[in-house]
Amino acid sequence: MDQEGLAYPPSDEEAFLFLGSRRNSQIEVVQAAYTIFFKHVFDEVQKLLEGRFRRSASTYTALSSSWRTYLETEDVRTNLYKSVVKASNKEYYKRTESLESTVRTTSLETILPDSI
Repeated sequence: MDQEGLAYPPSDEEAFLFLGSRRNSQIEVVQAAYTIFFKHVFDEVQKLLEGRFRRSASTYTALSSSWRTYLETEDVRTNLYKSVVKASNKEYYKRTESLESTVRTTSLETILPDSI
């Protein structure tokens, strides 16, 4: 995917594929995917902030500068989003499998008479 010059920073391919693959889905599916994705972004960032940045940034300016520098380190941002997408996919498919199972069971109960 050639996105040079389109945005800064360029989008992360895995995040783009996770979110973009639901473009033609029902709005509830798209909203669920985005909600799950951002939940995992915030979870991962919180872990990093509580670990790596807990003592090193005493002000907002220092924290934002440290965070920017950290994300510019080779593969850090890519690995962050890979981790987020992996967790998001796992949760997304777990939730959709559960939903599909409920729909199938409900549909069968509706179709089949009680006497069978």
